[in-house]
Amino acid sequence: MKVVIIGGLNSGRRITEYLNNDNNTELLKVYVLKDDIGNQYSDFVTFDDIVSPEQLVKVDNINKYSEEINQLQPDIIFVVGWSQLINDKIINSAKIGVIGFHPSKLPKDRGRSVLAWQIAEGYKVGCVSMFWIDSGVDSGNIIAQKEFKIDYEYTIREVLDKVYDICVELVRIYYPVIMNGNIISISQDTKLATYRTKRGKKDGIINWKDSSTNIYNLIRAITFPYPGASTFYKGNELIVLEAKEKKCHDIYKNAIPGTILFIEHNKGIGIKTKDNIILIKKIMYKENGIMLEKVENSLKIGDVLE
Repeated sequence: MKVVIIGGLNSGRRITEYLNNDNNTELLKVYVLKDDIGNQYSDFVTFDDIVSPEQLVKVDNINKYSEEINQLQPDIIFVVGWSQLINDKIINSAKIGVIGFHPSKLPKDRGRSVLAWQIAEGYKVGCVSMFWIDSGVDSGNIIAQKEFKIDYEYTIREVLDKVYDICVELVRIYYPVIMNGNIISISQDTKLATYRTKRGKKDGIINWKDSSTNIYNLIRAITFPYPGASTFYKGNELIVLEAKEKKCHDIYKNAIPGTILFIEHNKGIGIKTKDNIILIKKIMYKENGIMLEKVENSLKIGDVLE
């Protein structure tokens, strides 16, 4: 089986390793983002140590290489951990098809920033879909899907790792099936399709008038390796990376949301929400990266975060 990989993130790296070691696969080329571009993406990894220089191609835009990929005449193209849409010429160059992965139970939650939206909204169950890429947005026929549990304490880091594991698992199970000529292709019900937009800066700003659960979910949804949730103190942007919910004592019930209620040295900063308290356990100044113990020294109990 002649294979091309268009990949990024740890899922793409691990699938590349698997296919590169498969005796029935000829790995023609592996296309990845150039290092200076890739470093702008959360959870970027390199492939240099697992792919030979002859196989590895670093790109800024995969569609510039559509003619080259077409000339390779691959049987299958895998697109893994890649946010750029690929054009029809690349799709049509694969004799069997182009296989992609999406972290939702398609047709629900097509589009961008899916995991962050799901965690921020308190999803308790996630899913990975392995599907045939077509010219639409995550609209191709399904090969397989696998659900997984999203525990209350999971951050985006744990969820990403779950997704990466499942992507590799699905390839191990279904790639040999496809090689044997058994093509699984289940149509999506477009009437059930929903879409997510790419998250922007405003989506990561904490609204202290919201519930503690919603704020906690936002913080864990976009913490490392994502940029983190933002709040502001006297005009300075603070990045909240770790927090937990706490019940609100009666003495704090009437405090304004965003009020700094207490500071426990090296343990956390208690902030009033609409209904309870968020204990910030890891926070830093955006500009200089100074962490919790320095930040807490500059805060004053009774002041209000914006």
